[in-house]
Amino acid sequence: MHSAGKLFVVGCGAFTEDTLTIRAYQTLEKSDIIVGYKKYVEELKKIFPNKNFYSSPMKQEKERVKRALRLAKEGRKVSLISSGDAGIYGMAGLSYELANQLNLLDVNIEVIPGLPALSICSASLGAPLMNDFAVISFSNLLTNEEVIFQRLDFFLQSGSVIVIYNPVSKERRELFEKLWTKILEKRRGMWGGYVKHGGKIKEEKGVARLEDLPKDRFDMNTLIIVGNADTVLLGNYLITKRGYNIKEEGL
Repeated sequence: MHSAGKLFVVGCGAFTEDTLTIRAYQTLEKSDIIVGYKKYVEELKKIFPNKNFYSSPMKQEKERVKRALRLAKEGRKVSLISSGDAGIYGMAGLSYELANQLNLLDVNIEVIPGLPALSICSASLGAPLMNDFAVISFSNLLTNEEVIFQRLDFFLQSGSVIVIYNPVSKERRELFEKLWTKILEKRRGMWGGYVKHGGKIKEEKGVARLEDLPKDRFDMNTLIIVGNADTVLLGNYLITKRGYNIKEEGL
């Protein structure tokens, strides 16, 4: 038997009206309260100025999920927000884990998919994800550094395009430099790109050979795409060829 309330775990894209799906927008609109990271809440207040919000600082994800679950248990319709898609480095998994741990499985949880950062950013660069690709986060907050290096090795060996989330912060500059050196050992001369603040008015982006990308511009708001042998620059667009034979095609 579910409680009367409901917890929606909502992927909110880049927290702009352009990147909110219709379903995400409608879910937020009908919610009694929206719970999220303070920075994200401030963005949504511009779109939903009359909604009730609860926010907390960075690194308090567990506290936010617990608050959202308890509010839903009390009978409210609650939206717990994530950037991009809630099921990709987002809040969906933690919501289910804590619901189980706190014996709140009677709370009805529904994940509302959102527009992921990799889709927003790859579209901004062109079409770099046209064939197999791998996704990795360089953050060691929840993943051991040895695991990050091991996974990066496997991805580089696979020949796949690689999408990098959370590439670097002030505290992780040394770790990033080691990981980036490993990438250049295998992919120097290949094309890549980056997008900072993807989907927002202040979006910044660039494409170049990997060794020429402005790594001093990278931060936690940046997504990096590491191209492979099939990634090319056509005009200003970063494209990974799918394998079509277009040599004899004409208008």
